[in-house]
Amino acid sequence: AKEQGDRFKIVTLGTLNERDSSRLLSNFLQGRSIPENMERLILERAEGNAFYLEEVLRSLHETGALDRTPGRTDTNRDGTTFDSPTTLHGVVMSRVDRLHPSHKQTLQTAAVIGRAFQHGVLDGIVDSDLKGEPTKQSLDELVQREFFQIVGGPADSTGAEILAERDRNDSSDSSHAFQLHSGDTGDQAAFFETEYSFKHAMTAEVAYESLLKSQRRDLHKRTGELIEKYAPERLDELAAILAHHFRHAGEFEKAYRYMTRSAVRAASVFANEEAVSCFTNALALAEETGPLADSGGDLDPAPASIQEALADVYYVTGRYSDAATRYDLALVSVGASPHRVTLLRKKGQV
Repeated sequence: AKEQGDRFKIVTLGTLNERDSSRLLSNFLQGRSIPENMERLILERAEGNAFYLEEVLRSLHETGALDRTPGRTDTNRDGTTFDSPTTLHGVVMSRVDRLHPSHKQTLQTAAVIGRAFQHGVLDGIVDSDLKGEPTKQSLDELVQREFFQIVGGPADSTGAEILAERDRNDSSDSSHAFQLHSGDTGDQAAFFETEYSFKHAMTAEVAYESLLKSQRRDLHKRTGELIEKYAPERLDELAAILAHHFRHAGEFEKAYRYMTRSAVRAASVFANEEAVSCFTNALALAEETGPLADSGGDLDPAPASIQEALADVYYVTGRYSDAATRYDLALVSVGASPHRVTLLRKKGQV
């Protein structure tokens, strides 16, 4: 463990030793005995990785190679070999591929929303033939198979809310849950508001990666549009998540607008690190070669105003060299505009 001030400490977890791996295997089997050779092969494959051990055992159970009924002994195998991928990614993918097509599609769709999601959101973006009861059946099956777990509902302190996660690229190292009201009551609210999460983050990643790019784009667009539908009064609050979904939907100008809204909101409450991240992501969208590059000064808000806003954040946080650089970039963009005087004054204060 490593001390990090008075508030928390970082604990680095290593792999399990052989004794702890064997104990975990025994707990998972719940009194079920397996051939000694099979146990040894499973432990060797796992190499102390608890998640791999868990997924291999689930995989063997799903294929009928292992019966987890307490007190039962497998008499169909001698335990000298078993068919299972050698990598964790491969084991998870093999479990996903064995799902019924509708259950697999539900799993993949949920992965686009994020690690945590709500029933109503998922039902709102699945294909029409899966809406309603088919989605409920898939969720029940995926909970039973331990892909998902139920984490809350309308009676929880979160209220009538949708949970989802900001994904991989826009905020890189963090995730962010968002909450929406369904507007329903009674049984309909319970349906909409029941919250699920992937039991393991890697399962969500594998399911997401197994989608075609065209499928991802379509589902990200559906998710963004559903958020806009249910939370029109909270678009500033949810702007970063909307930017994420529309960016991955290929709607770059919409993503740019939402990212700048998120940055402005963060700056207004002095969440400076978040503001810097969002302003930088917005500029990356505007400056990279691609659909927005040809828009130039026609973008709203104009990139020059984003450069200035980012410089302002750098200034108030004492990053004066970065602020001067951004003011210079804003000056290049505005040309002979009357606003040039304001920018020169700000740069002179750095």
